[in-house]
Amino acid sequence: MTPSLRGDTYEAYREFAELDAAFHNSIAEASRSPLMVDTLRRFRAHTHGYRLYFRHGIADQAVEEHQAVLAAIRAKDPEAVARAMRDHLEASRSRLKNAYDS
Repeated sequence: MTPSLRGDTYEAYREFAELDAAFHNSIAEASRSPLMVDTLRRFRAHTHGYRLYFRHGIADQAVEEHQAVLAAIRAKDPEAVARAMRDHLEASRSRLKNAYDS
C-alpha cells in the first residue's frame, strides 16, 4: 500500500476510493460476465456511501482483503478466490453496517 493511503486526510480517502473502485472494476471486467459488470455498476452508489464513512484503518483492512483475492486469482484457485471474495464482502458489509449504525 502506498503511504498516502494511510491517515484520515481527504487525499488518503480520495486515493483509497479511486484504487478501491479500480480494483472492483478490474475484477468485474475480467470476469467477462455482463451480469457482474452491471451488478457492480448498480452497486456503485452503495460502495460510494461506504467510502463516505471512511475511517482510519478501513483502507488497510480493505487492501489486505484485496491482496487475498488477488493472490487467489494469481494462484488460479477458484475455491480460494470464492473464499477470499466472500470474506471481503462479509467484512465490507460489517464495516458498512457499523458505519451506518454509529
